[in-house]
Amino acid sequence: MLISFTVKNWKSFKDVATLNMVATNERHHNERLHRNKKYKLRVLPTAAIYGGNASGKSNFINAIEFAQKLIVRGTSPEEVIPIISFALSESNQNPSEFEFRILLQDSVFIYSFSLNRERVISESLIKLHTNKEKIIFNRKGESFSAPHLQKNDRLYMIAEITPMNQLLLTRAVDSFHIDLKEIYSWFKNKLVIASPNDDFNAVNRLLLNIDFLNEVSTVMNHFDTGIHQLVAKPLDTTGTPPISVLELNYHKRGTSLFYKLDSQKRNLMQLYQLATVHKDKNGEDIEFDFSMESDGSKRLMGILPNIIAFRKMEFTFIIDELDRSLHTHVSRKLIEDFFAGISENSRSQLIFTTHDVLLMNQELLRRDEMWVTERDENGASTLYSFSEFKDIRKDKDIRKSYLQGRLGGVPKILLDTAVTGE
Repeated sequence: MLISFTVKNWKSFKDVATLNMVATNERHHNERLHRNKKYKLRVLPTAAIYGGNASGKSNFINAIEFAQKLIVRGTSPEEVIPIISFALSESNQNPSEFEFRILLQDSVFIYSFSLNRERVISESLIKLHTNKEKIIFNRKGESFSAPHLQKNDRLYMIAEITPMNQLLLTRAVDSFHIDLKEIYSWFKNKLVIASPNDDFNAVNRLLLNIDFLNEVSTVMNHFDTGIHQLVAKPLDTTGTPPISVLELNYHKRGTSLFYKLDSQKRNLMQLYQLATVHKDKNGEDIEFDFSMESDGSKRLMGILPNIIAFRKMEFTFIIDELDRSLHTHVSRKLIEDFFAGISENSRSQLIFTTHDVLLMNQELLRRDEMWVTERDENGASTLYSFSEFKDIRKDKDIRKSYLQGRLGGVPKILLDTAVTGE
């Protein structure tokens, strides 16, 4: 469960920006906060990030995604680290910095690293106790320490052979150091990020369970998509060469194909194609390939299965541009359905960026669940929560104040020149 994420010197974020998922003292919607008695934490299940165009919303999500990919995929020894630091200051040669605070089982861990394009400058993993910190490892330049391990522990040996452009966490897991696998697995399996173009991101495997497929079908029907039923149709590949996982992952982008791995041969798979069933005026079933559906239906299918599945499990689901191609009523219903499936014992989280100000409603979201990115005159982005404004009462029309520019995060359009360009 994500407690906070901090980034510095990344794209438009020159200075420190932190998304803090720890609840404030606000009492609104307390019933859905996750409560951890050990640390006396109340963790938010959601965060909605607003802001004008090019204000830094997507850049902030990009930072999380970059860190996740670097941790999970790693880098080859000669590879340049693909960071994009703040570019509007020629003198800014500082490294990019990233920090995650996550709740695993009943413990809080702080994992952080800083790097430039050539090397990892620092990296550390800390376990928080209720009154102290335990440093699991600390790496700075070519020096490495793990205060609670013997000098002959495998982690010291792994640290010695870790390339300067690779994270130790990644190398340790690749070298089967099981003590760090739980941290790594959170980034690989529990953190899910959907970009604006990931319309078909959720279909793979989730829909091969017939009961789950029927559940998604029912919900899709309730969203007035015209889709009466979803059908997973196995494709006959007799006589065709085996298709590898990598080839399929490439070719299936933007299509309705998905797969199930062969239990005996992990590089082979059964292909399926998603079809939708509509009703004609006589009530007869008419079948369509899913690729024929509207952009809104495709977008909904890229989000909905994850929301249904993840609210029952421990996942942090991050969506860039939740409202893309979706009506505001649909976006709100997705959020309400997510809230309906969680309680104070849940660890599921939904974090999203949006322009939909109709979601900016205190009946739906708490003030500390609403965030704003804003770009200053130097092109640098900042991130802040509405909970920082002390004069926003629970009964205040927060949307009106936002649109009037009192809370920042709205585009400063030069009305006299916006159309003519003069």
